[in-house]
Amino acid sequence: FKESKATVLPSVFEGFGLPLIESLVKGLPVISSDIDVFKEQVSIYDCEDLVEFFSSDEPAELAECMEKAIKEPRHRIPQERLKQLFLKRTWEDVAKEYVEALESIKK
Repeated sequence: FKESKATVLPSVFEGFGLPLIESLVKGLPVISSDIDVFKEQVSIYDCEDLVEFFSSDEPAELAECMEKAIKEPRHRIPQERLKQLFLKRTWEDVAKEYVEALESIKK
């Protein structure tokens, strides 16, 4: 992560989207396939400006995004911004969401 300009996530299938969050926590902008799980994480953390999406079935779009990241690298995400993004949601919030989801299945 230390020397990277961006993280590239070309996944077509992903369970939770953890690589996206890990990259952002390290301060890196992300180039990501437009699959639902990544879009959901971006929406939850309100960080649309830090992630550039490409169509997962369009390799040329991915190539363009990567070329742009190399030629016009974005700055690393400042620590203050990271704190704002990731202090919004706590482990307690996640646990509550799981309980709510399980309770909705039970009904």
